Amino acid sequence: MSKTIRTSNNLTIDAVGDIILEADNADVKLQDGGTEFGRISRITSDRVIKSMGDNNDIILKGVDDSATINALTLDMSEAGAATFNSSVTVGGAMTATSVTANDFTSNGSNADITIAPQGTG
Repeated sequence: MSKTIRTSNNLTIDAVGDIILEADNADVKLQDGGTEFGRISRITSDRVIKSMGDNNDIILKGVDDSATINALTLDMSEAGAATFNSSVTVGGAMTATSVTANDFTSNGSNADITIAPQGTG
């Protein structure tokens, strides 16, 4: 059985404690005008955030010095290619299947840059 809460204005849920969304089918669907545009799911033990429209990107935004910025864009029309607005810091080893940039810089003065080929190519 399905239940609907409908209002002509905004709906605020205010709790002193936590707000819990529990869906036994493991999907929380986001809709606008009846059209699903996003979904948060549990698939096996993974949390999945999915853009539902064809080629619709996933964009993480934030506020930097009072200006809204796109911190990260995952481009679904390019198989999820990631575009970071600024630098990327990698805590461990970085593995790339292809590199198209010709510029490599280190994060410190007199720091080493190591490029280690793998395979027989």
